Amino acid sequence: MEANLDWLTRAVYAPEDVELAIQHKVDGVIVSNHGGRQLDGAPATLDALRDCAPVAKGRIPIAIDGGIRRGSDIFKALALGADYCFMGRIPIWGLAVSEAAFYTGDAEKKAELVRQVRHACERHGFFQLINHRVPLDIQEAILQQARDLFSLPVEVKQKYSREIEPVNLGYEGLRSQKFEKEGPGDLKESYYLSQDLSPGHPYTGRFSQGSNKYPDEIRDPGSFRRTVKDYHAVMSDLGLKIFQVLAQTLDLDVNWFNGFCHDSANIIRLVRYPPQETDGQERGIGAHTDFGGLTILLQDDKGGLQVWDREASEWADAEPVPGAFVVNLGNMLMRWTNDRYISNLHRVINRSGQERYSVPYFISGNLDYVVECIPSCKAETEEAKYPPITVEEWMLARYADTYGGGQKGAGELSQDAVRASS
Repeated sequence: MEANLDWLTRAVYAPEDVELAIQHKVDGVIVSNHGGRQLDGAPATLDALRDCAPVAKGRIPIAIDGGIRRGSDIFKALALGADYCFMGRIPIWGLAVSEAAFYTGDAEKKAELVRQVRHACERHGFFQLINHRVPLDIQEAILQQARDLFSLPVEVKQKYSREIEPVNLGYEGLRSQKFEKEGPGDLKESYYLSQDLSPGHPYTGRFSQGSNKYPDEIRDPGSFRRTVKDYHAVMSDLGLKIFQVLAQTLDLDVNWFNGFCHDSANIIRLVRYPPQETDGQERGIGAHTDFGGLTILLQDDKGGLQVWDREASEWADAEPVPGAFVVNLGNMLMRWTNDRYISNLHRVINRSGQERYSVPYFISGNLDYVVECIPSCKAETEEAKYPPITVEEWMLARYADTYGGGQKGAGELSQDAVRASS
């Protein structure tokens, strides 16, 4: 059988590859590294194009696939000798869904919001949220408190170590966490803050819950406490709204997740990433997925967050959008949806040359809540991929896997994460 089709060779990466393609009478070549630059240090596709294009010029069409994020990237590729470019999808950080649609009476706008969020959860596990109701002054206040906190001397911060009771609350020093096996550890320091609990509260002493360690030495201790309290209030409310949208994406009642969100063990994590070599690959935080239900990230304007693009098999920069939150799904939600929704790989490489600050807000859920496969996520005759487990059991197991300890750990659900950390 004959077909009048052009045959193109993909994954061309060196001038010798182009010459071989010409010798074998291929109709065209596509420069692509299949994400190799991110995983093994190979050159970027634009750098490979610069070497390959002179060999192809006037002899064979040459295209580029990978690294095309915006219109300016296309112009760069054409200037370097590409005849055309492949751009397969809108970058995930461009998928900014508007929470304002949640509050409107317009059924079409609500349906579009649900459709956008469902698509993001199934394909990327990430989206950015705009037009929410968290005031900018609260966002700016929590970032300023992070700057004030981390400006304290190391010996002062260590007085409030997360290894001191109550454990998992307080200060975590540089290099304490290590998500990827290579290297000295993640180049960041953190501070964990739960919602304030009274000493007699039933959650006190359980997973990452108890009395916060408020540093007396910070510039304005009262303001620090108030800001933490206010931020917990607005973010827990935002988290509930997001879960109500997620319920509709799964064809559930809008309030289906309310029991999970009631008395949720939510955590604020203030994070500082020191400056590093601007052309280096040192990890501010190594490639990982989050443990719990949902993470709502506030980041400053320095950039550095990268999300694994599963379709292109390469890392993509999640550029900050002023006032927006980055929302990503955790392992627990992936497990809960029987892998219908994904908990995606992400990391931070701070190439800004400046300090970078971020505030992830982790929504873990009610510690006693039993997570088992959502009915709409499997057929009636289909077995669930994972057995039921309580929120606390799951979170303790994931922490044990990352930090060590006496309890048996639970490994990554994402195979991308397993490969990245090996």
